[in-house]
Amino acid sequence: MRDTETESGQEMPAMITAAQLPSSKPYTCVKHTSKEAFCLCTKCGDLLCEKCSIQIRGRRYCFDCVAQDDMLREDCFEESVIMPVISTAPPEAPKRVRELPGAILDMFRNSYFFFSGAKDSPFWLTFPMALIASLPPVLVQYLVKMDNVLKVYDESNVAFVKQAGAWIREMNAWELVGVAVMGTIFRILIFDLLFFVCLHLFSRNELKFSQAASTLHFCMVPMIVATLGVALDQLWITMTAEVLMIILATSATRAVTKCSFWQGMGAMFLFILMSSFLM
Repeated sequence: MRDTETESGQEMPAMITAAQLPSSKPYTCVKHTSKEAFCLCTKCGDLLCEKCSIQIRGRRYCFDCVAQDDMLREDCFEESVIMPVISTAPPEAPKRVRELPGAILDMFRNSYFFFSGAKDSPFWLTFPMALIASLPPVLVQYLVKMDNVLKVYDESNVAFVKQAGAWIREMNAWELVGVAVMGTIFRILIFDLLFFVCLHLFSRNELKFSQAASTLHFCMVPMIVATLGVALDQLWITMTAEVLMIILATSATRAVTKCSFWQGMGAMFLFILMSSFLM
């Protein structure tokens, strides 16, 4: 087993951690200035956080150096180290409201790359975003297209469903808004729980509920398009929004669990199946 060498033929020094540098002030990552540095790149010397570095033969390197060095890429292959397709560091998870528009664009540009860090977004930030995206179709259904709701109730042979239809008829607009909001919140939380269970079935990583939920909340963004389908009575528009949500959730599953494409599809199939029974 050979050691990695510099271009001049000299052996690389052992891995240097940021804690070994002489300074009373903590160093920060060159890519993520809000994170404390974990180590130095053995080749270029850049300060890196743990996510921005990759360990090869006991030394740490940045992704850019590995992508540009044939010998290091060969070492990656020999050690079965997973090298990201994109040489840049994974994006930081959005943690402020002003970061959400750019994050959503990144999600559609490269969903797998985006979701690798999206799980670290705070629950308090992503849950309102999911609520804002999911609530309009429900409000249109209850406030504008009430005849559609009552028609479903009236055509049913189940007694308690008909009673629910009668109960809805007696509500005023504000009461209907309250029911729609509470129902949407309950639905999102149920989806979060189901997604959390599916991820754990397909992953060995210890993933918190809040992390799984925050990841799924980004996938709910396309549901805002479903509002147009409900308002125009065009089912294909609503179905398109739901399919796009499923595609994003599949990509999120693969990014978070590091599973294969078919495993991700299996997780989504299980997620949809469980959702259909409960909803």
